[in-house]
Amino acid sequence: MLLLYLLATIPSGKYAGKWHNVINIGSRPIKLYAIYAPPEHPKNTVHPTKADSEAAEESDF
Repeated sequence: MLLLYLLATIPSGKYAGKWHNVINIGSRPIKLYAIYAPPEHPKNTVHPTKADSEAAEESDF
């Protein structure tokens, strides 16, 4: 029996918070595990606007 394991990582940045379309092309049910890393910002960080958020990201906090 051939077993195939695949690991796909989705880096933070422009891919974070996006929907991802995972398609099972095999004949058996897919097992999908989502593992999240800690946030990349200080606790209780709030950005009132998207522009503020992007500016903080560019300045490395």
